[in-house]
Amino acid sequence: MSTPVSEDLARLAELTGGTPSAGLLWTLLWFSDRPLSLEELADRAGLAKSGASITLRRLVDARLARRLPTGTDRRSFYTVSDSPWAVVETWLRTSLVPELEILQRATGLGLAQAGADDNRVLIERFTAWRGFLTEASGIVDRILDEIPKDAGPGGGTR
Repeated sequence: MSTPVSEDLARLAELTGGTPSAGLLWTLLWFSDRPLSLEELADRAGLAKSGASITLRRLVDARLARRLPTGTDRRSFYTVSDSPWAVVETWLRTSLVPELEILQRATGLGLAQAGADDNRVLIERFTAWRGFLTEASGIVDRILDEIPKDAGPGGGTR
């Protein structure tokens, strides 16, 4: 399935550290009006079942997809996440927040070293970065505080 939507989602998956197959599987889930089995998804995407399984696990971990409880035949079925807010919250907490924390730590260490060396250029640079990172972290915290706790399908609250 190669469409502008699947190509866009494949590119989005790559930009966020995923694979084109993640974008393809997400597209299949997005455009399905019913849950799809692992076998169906692998077949439609032209992927080995094992590769599709690993990629689907990553989509579930990112809350882009949901794995439904297995039925009597023990097959796994998947559907797209109902809550865009859950996707955003997961991305912020698992990607952006840790990246900001790492940069804040590195900036603090850089500022300490620049101060020890009495390097005015680096002191200014690290001070500017420290201010930016503090402000950015505050913005992210406010966004996380505003995410509806009971976000329902379509992103609204129930």
